[in-house]
Amino acid sequence: MEKSHKKPEAFIPHHLKAVKILTEIQRINKKYILLIQPKLEKEISDLLEKNKNDKKTMFFLGELFRNSKSGESEKIKDVQFLEPILEKMFKKFSNPQTSESTLFLSENADLYRKPKEGHCYRMKSGSIRHKIIETLMKLEKGKLISSRELMDKSNCGSYKSLTDTIGKINTSAEKSIKFSKKYKLIVSRPPNGYMINDFYTIFPE
Repeated sequence: MEKSHKKPEAFIPHHLKAVKILTEIQRINKKYILLIQPKLEKEISDLLEKNKNDKKTMFFLGELFRNSKSGESEKIKDVQFLEPILEKMFKKFSNPQTSESTLFLSENADLYRKPKEGHCYRMKSGSIRHKIIETLMKLEKGKLISSRELMDKSNCGSYKSLTDTIGKINTSAEKSIKFSKKYKLIVSRPPNGYMINDFYTIFPE
């Protein structure tokens, strides 16, 4: 019997998972084309409820929705019809901006929490520190990357340089972002490697 090569759901990148959810919302919309609103709201609410703890997916889903409202995407413009319903759902399920465990990484390598003023760790764009953060934030929650792979992806020259740099990132981030809880940003699990502390979620800006 031929084995299936279907990619496990848990390893689907967050932005692709968001597109899948949006496609499902569109399917629900077409199903209730006559606008039986209570049933429409319930199905969409149930769908978002199943994914509400996946902050990164919900963030990307929110971005897709905002694009649909501005008419930037022809493929998802029909979602505008559901604007009042989806606005209500996103207020309920997709509001990570108030938590100190929610961080953002800007294109020019600013790592911060809101409000940005007074809570920002500025790095040089393209630097080893920046590449380390970029690499780690792309991992699935709880997944580790080996020291060797992290060195290769960040262009770090040695294991000692990597550990020293990670130590400096943790110290500088805690001081600059002003974490009130003493959780290290980057944690190690010898001998398996490194990851972003489960307490934090970093979103690309």
